[in-house]
Amino acid sequence: MSYEWDIFLSYPRLGDAGQWVENHFHPRLKECLTNELAQPPRIFLDREQPTGVEWPENLKQALLQSRIMVAVWTPPYFASRWCMAEWTSMLEREIVLDKRGRKPARGLVFPVIYSDGKHFDPRAKQIQINFDFTEYNHPFKHFDSTPLYIDFNKLVKDLAISIDEHLTLAPEWEDGWPALEPPAVQTQSLELPRL
Repeated sequence: MSYEWDIFLSYPRLGDAGQWVENHFHPRLKECLTNELAQPPRIFLDREQPTGVEWPENLKQALLQSRIMVAVWTPPYFASRWCMAEWTSMLEREIVLDKRGRKPARGLVFPVIYSDGKHFDPRAKQIQINFDFTEYNHPFKHFDSTPLYIDFNKLVKDLAISIDEHLTLAPEWEDGWPALEPPAVQTQSLELPRL
């Protein structure tokens, strides 16, 4: 087995980030990466799973077979059991590589900010984030006909260039990467601080 996906796109279902990913971010990222990569980009998006697959297992396999993760961070991301399992799995992969003396030159999680970085997980606050989409987080389809979309597109192009560099530094695929599953029952909800 080897990598099937270049990127695992991780995002929350709560709020409107999913709509933004589907309407704007994923299509533009795919097109911009097509302009940068030698091969067409392989991006795993959970909404594009084939009908009839066992989706939890399919998500796990996709994560195991992805070079890096692009995570769309917003407070609901860190309250989502699935998002936290995806993110933590990639962090665990980094720990495995570090223990083997093969720490990636850059992390395997490539975060973008969709909204409100004040309420992120403390570990996330320690990661350098160069791509802040808070000015362009309009989920509605007509956003692509506004003047702001030109700036959004430029930021996605810059992101694609950076991801291209990031992909070349990803480690070779290994059997047995960690893949955590979310707890079956959430025993305690994450409390986000209020202003």
